[in-house]
Amino acid sequence: MKGVFIILKQTGELEYYIKNKAEFMKDFNKFLKLGKTVLKKHFSDSQIEQILATSKLQYESLIYKLPYIGGHKNSGTKKLIMSAWVLAIVRSLEGEGAETEKIGRIIYELFDIYIKSTPGSMNKIVGKIMLSRFGMKILKEKYKQNSYSHFPCGWANEYVECDGSEHDFGLDVTKCGICTFYKNQGAEKFTRYLCLGDYLVFKAQGIGFSRTQTLGNGGTKCDFRFKKGGCSPSGWPPEALREWSRE
Repeated sequence: MKGVFIILKQTGELEYYIKNKAEFMKDFNKFLKLGKTVLKKHFSDSQIEQILATSKLQYESLIYKLPYIGGHKNSGTKKLIMSAWVLAIVRSLEGEGAETEKIGRIIYELFDIYIKSTPGSMNKIVGKIMLSRFGMKILKEKYKQNSYSHFPCGWANEYVECDGSEHDFGLDVTKCGICTFYKNQGAEKFTRYLCLGDYLVFKAQGIGFSRTQTLGNGGTKCDFRFKKGGCSPSGWPPEALREWSRE
């Protein structure tokens, strides 16, 4: 067992998470503090305290199960860490007997309150940069390289040129680290609910966003499409979204 631990440390897969555990737990506790507001709409005070306590234990365990995909150098690492926040809470909700659809709704509400905790002006600035000529050039180069796609739990993305009429540009995701991580944890049925958070993100950033399919919901890819000044639909209820029915 000691030999296995040494090998993991040498590859950076465990060392990175051990080194940054305190920071990750601190961020998760902030997320739980926000999440408590959401939980109050669905559970009693005693249930909430149990969910919060169990979530902390679950997350502390999940930290060591997170795959290494380049650490801070890869923006996908933050996505994986946040997906572990959600998974820790999901497992606690399952322990309380919550059904899948109710958990999905809570996941969406957790993302909503988290995104709203960021100043609106900051979200708008990010959106303007992303859809600027400079921002699109940077994204194009980034996704052309796909520097971290060789990791089993990494992402593979392709920048899509658009004619500027219906969309300004697009992004096709053919491999998703969150999908892989959740499948490895036996939680793949919840992945499609995490995908809905994208609608909240881009709406807050003032970006027109649409999508017809996702890997998390059984599609062959996630076909993100963006439009400056366009509209982003609500992600809930998901039945109103094309990606949910894939028709």
